[in-house]
Amino acid sequence: MALVDGPGLALSDDVIAGIRPEAVALRPIGAGDLTATIEDIEFLGSETRIALTHPAAHGLAAIVAGSANLALGQMVDVSIPENDRLLFNAQTGKLEKEPQQNSETRIRQNTASGIGPKAPFHLNLSTEPAQKEP
Repeated sequence: MALVDGPGLALSDDVIAGIRPEAVALRPIGAGDLTATIEDIEFLGSETRIALTHPAAHGLAAIVAGSANLALGQMVDVSIPENDRLLFNAQTGKLEKEPQQNSETRIRQNTASGIGPKAPFHLNLSTEPAQKEP
């Protein structure tokens, strides 16, 4: 997950935005939230991971479908949808805002209640063969 200082996204100094690479979209210069420089391009078969640098961002990357016709050192704008941003308190690191839960949000969250039968758990770290219970 990339971290972007709040002011880099026109947010307050009190927050840091967290963003997953699949939510970052590349745009023409002047059409996004940040202008970044392409640092690395890694073709992964069905998709391409693009590592980006920006003074306000740490670990910024985008994932695009298929191959990308881009060059190292090229400047691009990136768009980071508000619905996909996680906002953290810059001082404490505590999560203040989760991504908006709607059909367009691509981040799945575990909604299991934790109530219900538990699966049996047996762990034997011994090198001795397990003994059958009477």
